Amino acid sequence: MLPREHAVYGLIFVLVIGLVFPNIGLLNLFLIFFGSFFIDFDHYLIAVDKNRSLSLKKSYKYYDKLRVMWIAQERRGIKKKMPLMIFHTIEFHIIAALLGFFVWDGFLFVLLGMILHSILDIINMHGEKALYRREFLLFSWIAKKNF
Repeated sequence: MLPREHAVYGLIFVLVIGLVFPNIGLLNLFLIFFGSFFIDFDHYLIAVDKNRSLSLKKSYKYYDKLRVMWIAQERRGIKKKMPLMIFHTIEFHIIAALLGFFVWDGFLFVLLGMILHSILDIINMHGEKALYRREFLLFSWIAKKNF
């Protein structure tokens, strides 16, 4: 799912939350919205590393090519994982929760947006029969790389 789609769903979610909980505050609504698409920043960081360019356009092209390659590989029975998306891991979600409980409660609103984002990703990947592509646990990724 593209970041703009996450932003649209995030905006809809924030509007609903704002209507249901009118006292939540604009800052907290913004934090939920921000959390709903900021975790895709890890995609951008990987594209910057691969392309050696800060260009958003090149980043999109990188993932377009990657997607075409995955589809071609899947047709041949090859199932490769995506690069590790660190902000999408459960451990990163736990860090956001801990920061929310012990540092600043605003992180809990960011976490709420991150959870929405992750649910949307899972639904999208399930629909594409591509759940295998993503590593959801950082520790699992580390174990597979080292053992």
